[in-house]
Amino acid sequence: MRTSAIAVMCTVFLVASSYAGSDDDQHVVLVSVPATATGGFGNVIGGSGNELHGLPFVAAYTANGPGVIRVAARGEWTIWSGGPMLGPDGYFETSPTVQCPLVEAAGTSWGVSAMGGALIGAFVPASVVSMPGFSPVDGSKGLATIGIAPSSLMYIGRAAFIQISGPGTLFLGINDADATVFDNSGSLTARVAGP
Repeated sequence: MRTSAIAVMCTVFLVASSYAGSDDDQHVVLVSVPATATGGFGNVIGGSGNELHGLPFVAAYTANGPGVIRVAARGEWTIWSGGPMLGPDGYFETSPTVQCPLVEAAGTSWGVSAMGGALIGAFVPASVVSMPGFSPVDGSKGLATIGIAPSSLMYIGRAAFIQISGPGTLFLGINDADATVFDNSGSLTARVAGP
């Protein structure tokens, strides 16, 4: 593991169904992601945003080097009491009062549509993850000494290929504003393979 900072560029190739291919020369893990794993991301009009209501993002996979991380997810969760159960792809949502994490990541304003309740993630370089004080939470809100930059969030959904150029950890969570997590329930299981 290098101790110097490593710039890791990620490219996500989304696919509509479970990924194909073999797991030859790859490590495979199964990880459960609860509907409350918001990582403190997202905003609500009138909310302070400086405390964590849900859980941190889940460390799903630690890669040793460059290559492709493959994710396939199943299961159901809901983002409001009495609401429909959603799969990993989420649903098309527009809210004038809630800025979901992917909208926050894009730096766009309130009322912009995004896939609410979708599985999302962030690949964080090993040089950042290994720093004292790192926590897989929104790094822009003072929730941890060092956290995840909202701009690094990406849509994962049911399946994704993530090209990485160096070692690091893929963290997974839900595309729902942290302050609204109180009525979330359910979980997804992600099968993750990579270098």
